Amino acid sequence: MSENTQVSTNDNSENVSILIVDDNSIDRFMITTVCSGLNVEADMASTGAEALEKFKKKRHRLVITDYVMEPMSGLELSSKLREIDPQVEIMLVSGAPTAEVLAYVQSNDLAPVITKPISPRALINTALLSLDRKRGRREVLGEVALSNRMDACLPLIGSSDFCRKLRTDVTKLLQTEDSIFISGPLGCGKAEVANLLHKEGAHGNSICLECFCSTESAEELSKSLITEDGIPGEIIRTAEAGTLILHNIESLPMPLQKALSNNFDALIAKVQLLVLSNRSLDDLLDAEQIDEGLYFKLSLKMLELPALSERTEDLPEMVQYIANSPEKYGLKDGNIDVENFMQSESYTKGPSEDKSLISVMREYGEA
Repeated sequence: MSENTQVSTNDNSENVSILIVDDNSIDRFMITTVCSGLNVEADMASTGAEALEKFKKKRHRLVITDYVMEPMSGLELSSKLREIDPQVEIMLVSGAPTAEVLAYVQSNDLAPVITKPISPRALINTALLSLDRKRGRREVLGEVALSNRMDACLPLIGSSDFCRKLRTDVTKLLQTEDSIFISGPLGCGKAEVANLLHKEGAHGNSICLECFCSTESAEELSKSLITEDGIPGEIIRTAEAGTLILHNIESLPMPLQKALSNNFDALIAKVQLLVLSNRSLDDLLDAEQIDEGLYFKLSLKMLELPALSERTEDLPEMVQYIANSPEKYGLKDGNIDVENFMQSESYTKGPSEDKSLISVMREYGEA
């Protein structure tokens, strides 16, 4: 996965725990250290028997176990764990996976085997996928709860007629698992809305990946996203049953756009695709920056966000929200005086396509 791909999970306030089983204390500690970045509770066990006792008490969502252990092997432990909880996710670690191990993994729907020496990146990616597998479905929130979640999404804050319509449109889009095209100028909040659509939609319990087409080369995009022959790349395979947020679709090379269009139905059957652009689909088509077939595929579900400079009625509520969440938005010492800021030249000029409201407030706070 490329360095420009971001991974996020949504735990919905659920305490996620994993169990790491290895009779080698050095390997056990190393795996635990790597997994500390997953924002989960990690327990350790040095034998299969100890692992079973801990699992019975805590029912960990994921168990990472070495294959070669005595007296109980990783395969034996896996079988016993599945007897207790058929839904538990299991990752096997092996120096040299045998045909028996690979056959067991395939027939019992285990995560891909992690080979030694362990690559921290491979371990993290596989663990993320395992934690989110089969957890993509969730019930869409009720009206009141959903409204509260929208109140924490900056682009959806405000009392204007447009903001009310925008929230209604977002509510409708939360009911779909189809692809959604989100457009609007820089700084309008496309990424925030896309993340809300993921977290509160049907795939909210699953993995969410982001791919930035404008910062990757054609070769990198072909490898990570899709080849010209239509073979899905690593990012699409990893995002299966989850969401892929695709930024700056107009920067995706035309042959790859065509490949995406030709294989669109098969891809969105596995992944919800949220496509973002600073320009409307019609503008992209007129400028010959979008494949015609892809244009029609993406035009079925669309959401257009205006520049914040066009939402002056909503700006006071947005300013207050940002000021009340200084750490979230990186405001220096949280020292924004809202009343003074709204009387300043900074506020009068306001956000623009080149400068977001958050940037304006940061500059004001640092002045």
